[in-house]
Amino acid sequence: MKKKSIQTSKLFLILLAFQLSSCKGKKEVKVEPIKVKTEIVKLSIFEKKLNLVGEIQALENIDVFPKIAGNITSYSFDNGEKVTENSHIKKDQIFAILDHEEMKIGLKKTKASLEISKANLQISEVNLNDASRDEIRMTNLFEKGAITDKQKQESLSHLKRMQAQCLQAKAMLLDSKASLKQAKISLDKAFIKSPIDGVLTIKYISENNMANPSRPLANISNLKELKILIGIPEKIISEIDPKTSLVDVKVDSYSDKTFKAEIEKIYPTIDKNTRMGTLELRIVGNALLKPGMYANVILHFQKNQEIIKVPFSSLIYHQGSYQAYIYKDGKAYLKKLEIGDRNDNFVEVTSGLQENDYLIVLGQNKLTDQIDVSLAQGQSPLPKERSLSPEDQGKLVD
Repeated sequence: MKKKSIQTSKLFLILLAFQLSSCKGKKEVKVEPIKVKTEIVKLSIFEKKLNLVGEIQALENIDVFPKIAGNITSYSFDNGEKVTENSHIKKDQIFAILDHEEMKIGLKKTKASLEISKANLQISEVNLNDASRDEIRMTNLFEKGAITDKQKQESLSHLKRMQAQCLQAKAMLLDSKASLKQAKISLDKAFIKSPIDGVLTIKYISENNMANPSRPLANISNLKELKILIGIPEKIISEIDPKTSLVDVKVDSYSDKTFKAEIEKIYPTIDKNTRMGTLELRIVGNALLKPGMYANVILHFQKNQEIIKVPFSSLIYHQGSYQAYIYKDGKAYLKKLEIGDRNDNFVEVTSGLQENDYLIVLGQNKLTDQIDVSLAQGQSPLPKERSLSPEDQGKLVD
């Protein structure tokens, strides 16, 4: 029995020696830290982009109504040139003419009446002067006893009649002048003028058809200045500054072009049903754009305060939330984030990162929390970092 125990012990020692020799023969495997690149987290102004839609409209778009009824004799300018749709018209320029022959005859009659009234006034003034001299003469004779009181009173009555006739003649002259002015105004209404500089876009009534004040004759639009009315969310209005916000406009007809617009004004009211405000954009001097075009509007504006923004590509989306790694003393620390607005390449971080953190922007998908890392070749050595405070350490994801 004792002999068997000794043999067992020898066998155990032989196996132990073999294992020790095997361990000495193996080389120790060294794990290289994962190489990463970092960027320092800074506060900066965040540019936001908002995609909106709207319809291009003429800044001024007016339906022209005739002031009188009449047959349209022609659409033409003063020089006889025909006016067509798309003709350019200046403000107060005649572009259409209504039949006005009867008004021309009426104007001639009023001019004649005016001349008669002038002549009647001249006669009345002559008669008044004669009556005035006669009354003076009769008064002198009465004082000398040469005529009776009755004769004196008759001369005075005659003077008063001449004075009344003169006043009546003056009134008739004023009435004739007013009639002439009215006749000219009526005749002028037969010549339709443009209220604005613009382009005649539509003829609602053709030549040789009746026009009347209840129906528009034509439409004239100012195409040199265009506007777009777009709705914007109520919460965005306070972030828009008409002086600094930029606006790009694209239309399907010229998909390879981007047009510039300016914010003319922000309307002061909010739609109580949609909670949307209204923004009026202005486009000046672009012949390619036309009223009625559907516009895709890209509004560029900035947040009113500096925020933390990071490359969106540096974030990791995991189980419904965003995460990122920061570099500290050769290790990667996982941080849970809350994000805000995003533009093309950057995202606002509202919670989880602090200014001067070293955000890992390359290699982060290979990491786990607190794993050893090293800076990739070409990455400048980081300055000596501050120690993590207990508060910071508590924010690290376990």
